Amino acid sequence: MNEWRKWMLVLAFLLVGMLALGAAEAAVSQNHTQVAGGLTPRAYLPLIQASCDEQFFDDFSDPNSGWPVGPVVLNSQQLGLTQYTNGEYLIHSDAAGAGYLFRPLAPAPGFENYEVETEVRFDVPTADGLVGLVFGAIIENSEVPRYYLFEIEPEVQEFRLIRREDAASITIVDYTPSAAINQGTAVNHLSVIRSGAEITLAVNGTTLGTWSDSGITGPGYTGLALRVRTSVTQANAYYDNFHLHTCVPGGNVAALMQTARPSVVDSFGDD
Repeated sequence: MNEWRKWMLVLAFLLVGMLALGAAEAAVSQNHTQVAGGLTPRAYLPLIQASCDEQFFDDFSDPNSGWPVGPVVLNSQQLGLTQYTNGEYLIHSDAAGAGYLFRPLAPAPGFENYEVETEVRFDVPTADGLVGLVFGAIIENSEVPRYYLFEIEPEVQEFRLIRREDAASITIVDYTPSAAINQGTAVNHLSVIRSGAEITLAVNGTTLGTWSDSGITGPGYTGLALRVRTSVTQANAYYDNFHLHTCVPGGNVAALMQTARPSVVDSFGDD
């Protein structure tokens, strides 16, 4: 009888241990299931939230999301127009717009460290011209005298990076070929990461390089770009999925919000 009682006590201890282990496994499973389909522990989630904030996204499905629309006029002459159309944002240049840069800024706050992205395509048959992203833009009295411009020329598969200072262009990266740029009317996905003085450019998922320039510091605005060469009488560019986020080191430094609607164009010639 004593031997029987001893074995019963052992079995009881085993049963209690198994029940405790099952409860612990259930708790761990619940923690994993509540985040990323059960693949990422819940403890990691605050780290992701703290370092990665989406600040502005526009797929242009809402024609009232705040981008400039209507005729683009300079000195009483219409150079082109901007508008929402079929879930995209159109920058259209008239013949008088040759030699100008169209650069509507996003209706979003200005940041110091951020990533800005967009998708862009030319319309048939005007596939020649330059398209890109404006960033680090400074607004003064409804003008935009200072900004960076990352632009690509799909027809010849080249890109460049400049800093614009009071109608003068300072070259950071001169025209450089890249096979990552899609030609003609194909869509190109453009990306700029601004982190301190570091600027990283990418197109269609391919990193083009990282360069350092501190000519414009502090928070700045972002936007779209279409530049028409003087030899091109007209060009249409369509933009989609404009994305601005602060998923970069030090990327939660926001200090600016537009107080005036700035000019949409800048005279470039064939710079």
